[in-house]
Amino acid sequence: MSEPAAPAGKSLATDIKRMAPVWAVVFLAAAGSLLAIRYQGTSYLQKGLYESSDSCQVAEIHYEAGMKLWSQLNRQAAENQLERMGGSSLGYLADSQIVSDAQERFWKALELCPTIHGANDALADLAWWSGDEALAHYRLGLAHAERNELDQAQVELRTALEIADDKSRPAVALAEISALLSDWDAVKDAMAAAGDAVRKTPSGLLAIAQMAFNDGDSEAGVEALKSALDLDPGNPEAIRLVISHFESIEQPEAGADLAASYLAKAKAPTATSYHLVGLDYMYVQQWDKALAALDKALEIAPGAVVLHYDRAVILFNLGRYDAARAAAETAMNQDYRQYQALVSQNRLDPTKGP
Repeated sequence: MSEPAAPAGKSLATDIKRMAPVWAVVFLAAAGSLLAIRYQGTSYLQKGLYESSDSCQVAEIHYEAGMKLWSQLNRQAAENQLERMGGSSLGYLADSQIVSDAQERFWKALELCPTIHGANDALADLAWWSGDEALAHYRLGLAHAERNELDQAQVELRTALEIADDKSRPAVALAEISALLSDWDAVKDAMAAAGDAVRKTPSGLLAIAQMAFNDGDSEAGVEALKSALDLDPGNPEAIRLVISHFESIEQPEAGADLAASYLAKAKAPTATSYHLVGLDYMYVQQWDKALAALDKALEIAPGAVVLHYDRAVILFNLGRYDAARAAAETAMNQDYRQYQALVSQNRLDPTKGP
């Protein structure tokens, strides 16, 4: 059974955080003076925060159902002493409906929540069982990318590209991974192999944008990012690149405005994306806009301590000290040690007032 085409508007590697994270300056009014503190605001989000949007919660249901079917398939293999890619083919001897149902569940999980972990590993395993070597290497490449193992991802995707009949998907994914590794020769080769397909997916357009920025063509890079976001307004990697690029040209508010305009159209935006927007607004002291972005992030990830803390900082700077104290206490109650680390890092404890 062949895989469906990649869902329109979905990046093939949306959870990659290989590139340098965005930094922001947070202006803190403390003891009557402004302190400019630069800090890595998304680091706590990047360390395993689950993006608990409705679509990702539904995706988890599909993922768990797929895992049950996958386990059933492997038990059947053990009982019949079947081996992948050799001798008897499990895809032929096993219940083909189980294989099909498992694949459908994992595809659906990834369609609903591209950042869900484990689905690509399972799909790679199913591809091995069914004898589709190119597809197995392609899915393994994406699984390595999820784990930030970009060198291994590049190897698997190159193998997939060499043996696949349809080279468009592995080529597009390879272009994006190679761009993250700053391997520009590999990007050019992959884009040539992908042909027109490179401009039809967010992954390909992100690779084009990064190539343009590397070549110093800011206008072409921004246009490619906008095209990626037209396909997938909530694409977290595209949002991150927008924020990062406009910071690099010292126009953080313009970047935040552009990112926010796309996030408003997104069906499943991530908390990290809204947090990045909020940090840029904090940098330029647009506190009301920053508060709106943090509120959106907290709707998605209410358990993220750093979001409650940053919201407290914003409220503090708006002079809403009681609300700032309440937000800080929420963060403190969720994880006291993390809260204290943020206080130490930023030299402001909103619970103590002005």
